[in-house]
Amino acid sequence: MTLKEYLAHHLPENATPDEVERLKRRYRKIYLKNYKAQYKGKRKELVFSPEEFKRLEKLAGQHQMKLGSFIKACTFAYIDQEYILPDDQQALALERQIRAIGNNINQITYKLNATGQYNTIDSETIYHNLYQLEQAVSTAFRAPPNLLDYLKAVIKENPNLKHQIQNLFYYDL
Repeated sequence: MTLKEYLAHHLPENATPDEVERLKRRYRKIYLKNYKAQYKGKRKELVFSPEEFKRLEKLAGQHQMKLGSFIKACTFAYIDQEYILPDDQQALALERQIRAIGNNINQITYKLNATGQYNTIDSETIYHNLYQLEQAVSTAFRAPPNLLDYLKAVIKENPNLKHQIQNLFYYDL
């Protein structure tokens, strides 16, 4: 409903300017309430200690993000098991270095083939291992370890920690 329609429906014939202004304010309040309900996302208030807040602000600054956006990105990165890198260029730089190693291996293999001294190096194995290394590094940068899997592995190594971890979650959460 537009303001014009609202006024036509609610405005008495002999309305004073004050009554018109009052109806306009009421329409604006109703309009904003409907707008927020329709277009705004859900909100949730989080409470942090001063130390936690400073730490989050510092991390958000390192990632060149506003605090709210950073917290949201971290939440979904954890759910989707991804890292939030300060700059995706870090991962790309590492991947470039690994590719450079591959190029060096390719040059060495080429020289070995040219000289005929090709008896101990299996180039396919080298390329396969290099590809696996690049994939592992790329995955490690973009996907954090699963907390549950990590805790299970730690408990498997040291079964005495199970009780301590359970107490930590029971009493601290």
